[in-house]
Amino acid sequence: MSISNPNVPSRSSTTSMRIYGPRSFEDEFTYQKQDEVQAVVAKIEKIYRRAGLSKVKMDSGYCCCLGLLDPISNIRVNGCIYDVAAAAAAAATPGKGSENIAKRSLDGLVAFLSCLFPYLFDLEAVRYLDAADVDPLVAALHIINRRGMVKFNKNSATVLAAVKAALRCAAIAAEHPDPQGFMEGWMNVSPGVGEQFMARHEDESYVWRLIGTPTPDLGLEESWKLANVRLAKQKPIRQEELPPARPAKKRMLLATIHRFYLKALGSLPESELRERLHYSMLQGGHCYSPLDPVSNIIVNTLWLMDTGANLQDADPYLFSMPEPDNKKASCWSGCLQIGSGKPDANAPSVSVPEAYLAAATAAFHSNPLSQREFLGSPNTVANLQTARRVMRLQDGRLLSSKDLEMLCMCIFECPSSAGFPQKQLETEPKRANIVLYTHVNECSRVFWRQQERASRMVAAALSKFNETAEPHYTLHVICGVNELVSDLESVLDVSGDYDPWLCASNNYRHSHINFLATRKGEHATLFFAECENHGTGSWCVPVSLPQRDGEPDSGVNPDAATDPCAEQVRCIYCEHNEIRIVHPAVSGFHGRDNFVDLFYGSDRYRYSNNKAIRREHIDWVDELEDDTIYANFVPADEMDPDDLVLLNTQVS
Repeated sequence: MSISNPNVPSRSSTTSMRIYGPRSFEDEFTYQKQDEVQAVVAKIEKIYRRAGLSKVKMDSGYCCCLGLLDPISNIRVNGCIYDVAAAAAAAATPGKGSENIAKRSLDGLVAFLSCLFPYLFDLEAVRYLDAADVDPLVAALHIINRRGMVKFNKNSATVLAAVKAALRCAAIAAEHPDPQGFMEGWMNVSPGVGEQFMARHEDESYVWRLIGTPTPDLGLEESWKLANVRLAKQKPIRQEELPPARPAKKRMLLATIHRFYLKALGSLPESELRERLHYSMLQGGHCYSPLDPVSNIIVNTLWLMDTGANLQDADPYLFSMPEPDNKKASCWSGCLQIGSGKPDANAPSVSVPEAYLAAATAAFHSNPLSQREFLGSPNTVANLQTARRVMRLQDGRLLSSKDLEMLCMCIFECPSSAGFPQKQLETEPKRANIVLYTHVNECSRVFWRQQERASRMVAAALSKFNETAEPHYTLHVICGVNELVSDLESVLDVSGDYDPWLCASNNYRHSHINFLATRKGEHATLFFAECENHGTGSWCVPVSLPQRDGEPDSGVNPDAATDPCAEQVRCIYCEHNEIRIVHPAVSGFHGRDNFVDLFYGSDRYRYSNNKAIRREHIDWVDELEDDTIYANFVPADEMDPDDLVLLNTQVS
């Protein structure tokens, strides 16, 4: 039951506008269709006939069309890997022979792409392979271009680690008899696969020498160059012939908005975040307004607090931002209204104030009418431009309390009589149905227990890091927690109060945590921590906030997070639990180091792109359980429907 809010316009009252939300843009993912799979298998069978391998090599099971070159060259190089393996041992590891070799090769190619790219259904991988004539790196280039990943650095450490994992996944999925030998063979060949190699790759003795010459790591530069040449020679493909890009772009956009919130949290002073700004940022700190997204978040947060946010006594160190991305999805909904200038192609153009009203309504802002008056007033843009100059966010600096006071003066044109707004008093408690009252209390209890655990683990990890850091870092705010990392196992004796499922038999071994930390004279730095849930082991490493064009580098170590429009560091546990954590690009961690085993090993039926995508509540813009820390309820005497109060009350 929804309770009417006089500050929120009904959607029927905005008849000249169509209010967009995430559910207005369905994912349009494509699912498995057997006839499409068979068509690609038939293509692979033709490639094998053209390759003309001997029966001995075909029967070895080594000669799948996986690798870093075109399909025929891959088959021939894999045949040479078999020759080297056979010569080094009395007999090479027996495989499945040539039985279903084309279908097994397709399984491996699909695994290669779905391991390399998140948000990619298996059938979409099949369609990209079909468009690329079963060429794995050309198919990868199609995905990069289709998704608009303009900052994808094909030779970065992130991509290097991802391709190595993807090759191993591919070999396992294709039931290669020796995945490790396959990897080592391609690692040795890869640095030399340039134009000279392509001119001589039919000379088996030349390829044998390359395979037998160990190299320290995989080389990708030449392989990507050749793939670009092959892509340029392809017959032009219309975009509608490729899988829809909207699902992946939607998730990339949410990752971008997540980055804006991390930067805003890193710019605000710790004491104000915990004591004054936490609730107002959760309720109305959206990233739309006339300024850049980070400045908009800060301005909207300050404005909502100054105009009467109901701040409770909570003092959360844990600034929880879990999946589903409630705030980020609602911010995205609001941005949709403003981006086009006329929300519906069939509707008349709307004024700027009406566009902001539509944005606030779509984003479930607590007071859309007041925000329209604020953002649509004639003096607002000039005031906000002044505010941006004061903030100097482009410098990456940490704002002080005095900076916030000056911001309030710029935004609201006159200072508060008491200076920077103080914590406001609680409102009268609301009566709630006993079921809701119990649920709210339990959710609040779970939040505070998680904060206690996370704070304890972060303190230990940061203390260990500070042993070799000078000057020392101090905790600013915790901004992401996933306690469900590493294999699910039965633990009868649970140490401490760790119990994410409220059941002692279901526990995970590690947590992944993002937190911001500061040291004197520097801006906040984002950290990633991996901590033991049942022990004291923990470590953390800085991960720089992703940079856009024109933004200065934050200067932390090169083991850094990447832009959502670039390559992505994957963690199977965080993806499957729908929790957005920024992971390090180079340092190993659970969920990446064992990615191959989880994705295509013993747990392949629990973890896959298909399963992770289907589990997502990507379009959720309603209340979250974490909101309950600000609920002020008392149990109703009777089960009267009129007394039922819903969290984050919205208009139907």
